[in-house]
Amino acid sequence: MPRLTINVDREKLAADIRELKSVEPLPTSALRLVNVCKESDVHSNEVITIIQSEPAIAARVLAVANSPLYGYSRRISTISHAVVILGIRNISQLALSFAARAAFCGSGQSNEFCTKLYRHSLGCGLMAGHLAEVCDVDEPNHAYLSGLLHDIGKLVFVQLLKDDYVTLAINTPHEQLVQVEDELFGLNHQNVGERCAEKWGFPLDIRKAIGNHHLSDSKSDCGSLMSVVAAANFLSKSRGIGCLPEQYTAKPLQGNTILSEMNPDELELLISAARVEYEILASTR
Repeated sequence: MPRLTINVDREKLAADIRELKSVEPLPTSALRLVNVCKESDVHSNEVITIIQSEPAIAARVLAVANSPLYGYSRRISTISHAVVILGIRNISQLALSFAARAAFCGSGQSNEFCTKLYRHSLGCGLMAGHLAEVCDVDEPNHAYLSGLLHDIGKLVFVQLLKDDYVTLAINTPHEQLVQVEDELFGLNHQNVGERCAEKWGFPLDIRKAIGNHHLSDSKSDCGSLMSVVAAANFLSKSRGIGCLPEQYTAKPLQGNTILSEMNPDELELLISAARVEYEILASTR
C-alpha cells in the first residue's frame, strides 16, 4: 500500500502542540484526578471529593467495587466506604479510568478510532500497574497513570488534524507509525504526549515513560518506569488486553529487561490478572 500523505503546515502544527492552547485532550474531571494521582502521596479526601462531584463516575466506581473483581461480601454503598475497604490506590485508578473515557470520543471515523484507542490505553494502564507491583519501580503508582495516558499524543493529533490523522493511523502498520509521523509532521505522538505531560506538571519519570513507550532496546533495569510502560504497551497489544492480538504484528520487544528477565509463569499470572480487570472495567457502563 502506498504511504499516505497529509498536507499540513508543520510550523503551525508544532506551535499548536508547543502551546497546547487550542486543544485539551482530557476533560476537567480527569485532569483533576490526574493532578492528584501524579503525587507520591495520594490524599483520600481529595479523591473522594472529586469522585463525589461526578455522579456518573461515582456510580461506575461503585459498580466495579461491588463486582466479583474484589470479592467483598457486603455491599459498598459510598465512595468513602470503598476507599476504606479497597484502598485509595484502587479507587483513584478506577475513577481515573472512567474519567478519561470521556476524552476518547469523536465523531464519524474518529469515534471508532478513539474508542479502540481507549480500550488499548486501559489495557496498557492495567498491565503497567501489575508489572510495577513486581518490579522495583521508585513510584509504582505512576505506572498505571503512565500506561493509561501513554497514547495521549494521538488524541491531540485527532483534535488538530481530524479524520486525516485517523486515516493515517489506521492505514499505517503499528511499528511504522512513529517514523511516518516524524516524516510528515516533524514530531510523533510520543513527543506530543510528553509535551502534554510537561504542561500538566507530571514528574520526570512519567513524562519520559509517555515519551518513550515504543522503546524497544531499553538498557535500563527492571525498575525503570520507561521499561514498565514499554513492556505493558507491547504485552497489552500482543496478548489481546484491550485489542485483538491478531491486529498487532510488531516484532517481539528486544532488550526490554522485564520481558527477558521475568519468570514466564509469573508474567502469565500478571497478564491474566490484567485481562480480568480489563474485562470488568471495559464492560461497566
